Amino acid sequence: MISNTWAGYQSSLLAAEGIEVVEFIPKEGAEGWMDSWMVVKDTPNKECAYKFLNMQLSEQGQCGVANVNGYSATNAAAAKSCMTPEQYTALHQDDPAYLDSLMIWTALGDRFEAYTNAWNAVKAQ
Repeated sequence: MISNTWAGYQSSLLAAEGIEVVEFIPKEGAEGWMDSWMVVKDTPNKECAYKFLNMQLSEQGQCGVANVNGYSATNAAAAKSCMTPEQYTALHQDDPAYLDSLMIWTALGDRFEAYTNAWNAVKAQ
């Protein structure tokens, strides 16, 4: 059976059940994405927003993301503090070139209007 997985999360669940799992990137390549957090201009909750951002970047936040979801961490110091050497390597924390090999999702840019029109057509159904 072949399936996709996000950062190995599903594979780790199967492996924990004793099911042999092999991950690979097809010759066509693999997609990737990066989340980003922003503070909305004039937000009435700016202090809360900054507390959230600081928590996300902290060791606790980064280790939570890595150990719960299996995603790579942004904060390398945090990653080293909470990952086994095997996990650190498996998540490519020590391989910045890995990120360059991925087809990163991009903003819609000039496709935004087409996507908006398609979404509005779906909602109108």
